[in-house]
Amino acid sequence: QVRGWGIVKRYSDRPGYHVACETSVYVHERHQGRGFGAAIQAELLRHAGALGYRHVAAKILAINTESIAFHRRFGFEDAGLQRRIGLIDGVWHDVAIMQYLIEPDVGD
Repeated sequence: QVRGWGIVKRYSDRPGYHVACETSVYVHERHQGRGFGAAIQAELLRHAGALGYRHVAAKILAINTESIAFHRRFGFEDAGLQRRIGLIDGVWHDVAIMQYLIEPDVGD
């Protein structure tokens, strides 16, 4: 049984964005609040840094205040709001854009 998953994906195919990625974390509602999301997020950020990414973006439905607070606990900052970009079951939703900057290791 899958309790949760996470992904690191390239932010854009354009060469100027080669140090930027996007992450997503999903934990099944029956398994939330047990630390699975935090473990996944920590590993995603570690993995993103190991891949050479320095800017991590997250797109979150603006009504999902729990996810926004979750990302803030990991150091993500608000970067903007895309209005009426998500259409779910006939309802328009705004999407919050959050960002996390990975500091390069000495020698990068």
